[in-house]
Amino acid sequence: MELTDYKAIRESGKELAGDIFNYAVDSNKQELISAAKMLGSWDGKMFVFDADNDSDTLMDLIVFETTLWSGNKN
Repeated sequence: MELTDYKAIRESGKELAGDIFNYAVDSNKQELISAAKMLGSWDGKMFVFDADNDSDTLMDLIVFETTLWSGNKN
C-alpha cells in the first residue's frame, strides 16, 4: 500500500467516524451522555476528552457495547 492510499483511506475513516458521532449526538444525546459518564468523559455540561483517541473510545462504546451503557441486557 502506498502512503497516498493510506492517507485516502484514513481520511475516509475519519469522515465516517465524524458522521457516526454526529448522528449519535443528534439522535441519542442522553445515551451518548450516559456512555461518556461511564468513561469519565462528561463534566456535567460538555464532553471532555483528555487524549486524541477518547472520542474514538466513546464511539466504539456507543456502537459496539450498547448493553454496558444502556442497561439493556438483550
